[in-house]
Amino acid sequence: MVMFVPSTVRDESLSLDQRDGLRRWVRKHHTHESFQPPLLFALVVAGDKPATHITPRSWAFPDSQFETDDRFLAFVDRLDLEAHALRGGHGWYVAPTHARFDLLPSSVRAPITAAWHRRLGTVFGYPPTAIEHFIETDSRVDPRARVEHDGFAPEEIAYTKLVFYRHDDSIAGYERAIENGKTMRDRFAELAEHWEIPTLDQLAEEYYQLAVAVYSGDRDAFPGELTDFRMIARG
Repeated sequence: MVMFVPSTVRDESLSLDQRDGLRRWVRKHHTHESFQPPLLFALVVAGDKPATHITPRSWAFPDSQFETDDRFLAFVDRLDLEAHALRGGHGWYVAPTHARFDLLPSSVRAPITAAWHRRLGTVFGYPPTAIEHFIETDSRVDPRARVEHDGFAPEEIAYTKLVFYRHDDSIAGYERAIENGKTMRDRFAELAEHWEIPTLDQLAEEYYQLAVAVYSGDRDAFPGELTDFRMIARG
């Protein structure tokens, strides 16, 4: 099963200056225990993922060098990426090429239709099967329920947090997501070594360990966990 539909115009090579900028940004997220934004961003930088959505809360930390839009956009440009503003000041789409934004829905507001989700999911590189599952499934089987009732170990099902989109939540779907999550975990370790940014590997590991703690009952929930999921939330 394809994890993401990757970019075809990007490779994972970075200059020393680009590595330094990305290293600083990842470290800032590590300091603030912010996991998903830098991990998703790293996948876009590497060309593994064609786009992501970054919110102001993901760069405007009180002590951050990226506390303004202009500085964040300069950082994106430094990495040879493109940014497209989301209406209402709710952040930016980031991609290797501006042409990716041509696939965006004509409106990010209601009515949110199946076609709207398909276009946005395509922008983010979600597998078509995952997009259709998201559209067609009204309810979701939570990982906690799979641990409690279906014999999944927390240490295994925690890998699904590294998939970053709503996958098929059948037992077989969770099994596939676990394998995909393991592949993603290895990928973050590989990128961290290649770019000489060990904090990226630390973030991935700490996020995984947080998921283990939540799914084993040692923690109640993830920070900022929402009960109402929207595809745009994860990018």
